[in-house]
Amino acid sequence: MRLAAIIVGTLAVLVAAVVAFFAIALRTKQPALLGVIRKINRRVFNPHQMKTAGTPGAYAAIVRHVGRTSGTAYETPIVVRELDDRFVIVLPYARQADWVKNLVAAGAGEIEYDGSTWTVDDLQFGHLDDVVGAMTEKEARQNRLAGSTDVLTVRSVRGRAGA
Repeated sequence: MRLAAIIVGTLAVLVAAVVAFFAIALRTKQPALLGVIRKINRRVFNPHQMKTAGTPGAYAAIVRHVGRTSGTAYETPIVVRELDDRFVIVLPYARQADWVKNLVAAGAGEIEYDGSTWTVDDLQFGHLDDVVGAMTEKEARQNRLAGSTDVLTVRSVRGRAGA
């Protein structure tokens, strides 16, 4: 019984340490720490999200972008909210994510959201407080707690026929 308590206690401490690392990295926006989180997301969480991203009712949408130096086509799961004729995207890594840099370099891209594909352009950076109307109170609070203040809004125009 004592061994089980030690194992459970150790696991609890490890989980708390991981959560604390994520919280500190996101709130301080330290590039080295954010780089670690981005690598974890790319290898672990993004492949899982891509299974349903962009489909009706899914948590994540898909942003399609082209590498600014490689020219390679990429798909990345993101969370978007609609606000009038725009999509609002909270940027937990500020403007450091590769997909953000790629989209800015191209000036346009595609977002697959709720079963439809949209061409997006007219990229504008802003502050979370300017777009809280696009999200629930809970989402706004969670973003503030995570230290997310930067947002990207993009104009959404209906994309490919039949999408």
